[in-house]
Amino acid sequence: MKSCLVVSRFFYPGYKAGGPVRSLCNLISFLGGTLNFSVVTSDRDLGELNSYRNIDIDSWNNNYKGFPVFYSSLKLSSLKMYRRVHYDYMYLNSFFDIRFSFMFIFFSLFSIIKTNEIILAPRGELAYGAMSLKKHKKKLFIYFFRMLGLHKRVTFQFTSQQELDESLNFLGKVKYKLVSNMHENLPKYKEKNKEKGKLKLLYLARVSPKKNLKVFLKALSFVKHGDITFSIAGEIDDINYWNECESLIKQLPKNIKIKYLGAIDRVEVESALQQNQAFILPTLNENYGHSIVEAMINSNIIIISNQTPWSEVKNEGGFVHSSGDVNAYANTIQVLLEMSKEEYNSRTLQVYKYCLGELKEIEKNISNLFE
Repeated sequence: MKSCLVVSRFFYPGYKAGGPVRSLCNLISFLGGTLNFSVVTSDRDLGELNSYRNIDIDSWNNNYKGFPVFYSSLKLSSLKMYRRVHYDYMYLNSFFDIRFSFMFIFFSLFSIIKTNEIILAPRGELAYGAMSLKKHKKKLFIYFFRMLGLHKRVTFQFTSQQELDESLNFLGKVKYKLVSNMHENLPKYKEKNKEKGKLKLLYLARVSPKKNLKVFLKALSFVKHGDITFSIAGEIDDINYWNECESLIKQLPKNIKIKYLGAIDRVEVESALQQNQAFILPTLNENYGHSIVEAMINSNIIIISNQTPWSEVKNEGGFVHSSGDVNAYANTIQVLLEMSKEEYNSRTLQVYKYCLGELKEIEKNISNLFE
C-alpha cells in the first residue's frame, strides 16, 4: 500500500479552522483503505493558546482512524516529526504557511523528508478574493517561491475551474490536478416546517473580511417586516471587522433577532443546519465551501455569492448574487419570508438533489489526486 504524509496546521480534534479540517478527515476516511496515511499538525486549534487535551505532544503515539498523527509544539522536540521515512506522497494544505508547508517543501530538497511527489492544496489562498487581502506581501512570497524553483517540486490541487483559472494568474505555469474536496456522509432529505412571515437564517463561517458578513447585515437593514432570526456561527478572525459588524447589528430593525453562537463543534454544526431554514454566505471567494455543501444536504435553501463552485444552484432552487449586491440579498430575504411550507420544501428538495448529483461525481474523481 502506498504512503501519504498529510501536513496541515489544523486537524482533528480542531474545528475552528472550518472546511480544511473536515476535508482532510473526509479524505482519510474515504481513501484509508487504499493509502497508508500519516499526519503532521499543530498541537492546538485556531486562535487557541493551549494545546488540545488528551494528546501526546511531539510524538507519533497518537492516531486518527488508525493512522499515526504528530501534534507539533513550538519546542525543539517537535523536530521528531521529520522522521526518516520515504513517503510516496506528501500532501500540504496551505501555500503561505511557512511552518506547515514551505519548510516541508524546502526540506524535501535536501532529502530531510523523502517523497516521490508533493501535492499542495492552497485551499483558495490564491483566488482573487483571498489575494485581494495583503496582496503585495503575498505576491512577494510567490516571487521568491518561483525564484527558488520550488514550483517545480510541487503539483497543485485546485478544487474548481474558477480556483484553477484565478490561481494560475498569480502562479504562472505549474503542474496541477483539478480534483474537488471530499464531502461528509450524506444524510437523507428531510422536510422542514416553514411559516409565512417567519424565517430562520444561518451564517456558518469564520468572521473575516473574506467571508463578507457585513454585506448581508446591510441587506437585513432593509427588511423591516417579518419575524427573522439570524444565527451567526464562527470564529472571529478579525476583531476590527467584527466590531464593524456589531455596529451594523445595533442598527437593524426590531423584527430581526441576532444570535452570535461563536465557534461551534461538529455536533453543534449539524444541529444548527437542521434547525435553520436558509444558509447565508456572501463570500469573496470559496475554492470549495464545505459549509455550503453541508447546508444543501441538510435541507436548507442557500443564498451565496457567485464566487464559489456552486453557482449552478441558482437554477436548482438556490439563490446566487454578486458579493456586494446588498439589494439582491435583501430582495431574496423578502421572497423567502413569504414562502409557504410547500414552496419552501419544494426548493430545498431541488437543492438537495442538485448537491447529491454533484457529490456523486466528486466521489468518482477523488482517487485521481494520488495517482
